[in-house]
Amino acid sequence: MADQETLLRVPPSLDLAHAALTEPLAVALHAVELSKIEAGQGVLVTGAGPIGLLVIEMLKSRGARPIIVSEPAAGRRTLAARLGVDRVVDPATEDLADVVRASMGRGPHAVLESSGAAAAAQAGFGLLRPAGVLVAVGSSEASYSFSSLLLMARELRVQGSYGSGVLMPAALEMLAAGKVHAADIITRGVSLAEGDACMRELANSPADGKVLIDPWLPL
Repeated sequence: MADQETLLRVPPSLDLAHAALTEPLAVALHAVELSKIEAGQGVLVTGAGPIGLLVIEMLKSRGARPIIVSEPAAGRRTLAARLGVDRVVDPATEDLADVVRASMGRGPHAVLESSGAAAAAQAGFGLLRPAGVLVAVGSSEASYSFSSLLLMARELRVQGSYGSGVLMPAALEMLAAGKVHAADIITRGVSLAEGDACMRELANSPADGKVLIDPWLPL
């Protein structure tokens, strides 16, 4: 049983499916706040899964530009492009470093690592401009390896980001105000009975944005 003080009231005008994005949106909002990114500053987002897509939305709300997204899954690249980023890159077939340098010169002010992939974190770290920050928001048990010389010579920062329940009221307010393209981020719903199969599918071949497990869907 939850304490009533921890509950949030969903505005009647907000679709319950869209309200389900409140927690991941709070995670994305927290990560972007930690980056201290400002309007007109360039950002690289690695990973366009649910958190990455919501990070994009929060970066756009701050006026960050350009925003480049690196994502190996074609379906998720399509979702990122639909949100209006400046460039979407397939790191398996394109040279991410060339694309970033052509668009941002000395590199991004921030890298929002949203995939949990060590290779993505390490690639993004190497592209940061002096005094830039890598924010690790993607969940992972992998170990990251960074050049200590690069870290010192460019005076870079590596910032962890984890959750942020305190920002859930703000996230819910943003969803209710229509400031997030929730319908573009939630790509499908599945029933409880389909949940296990769906999780295995996403682990093997991620193509969707946010998949909503809906207990009210028929079994």
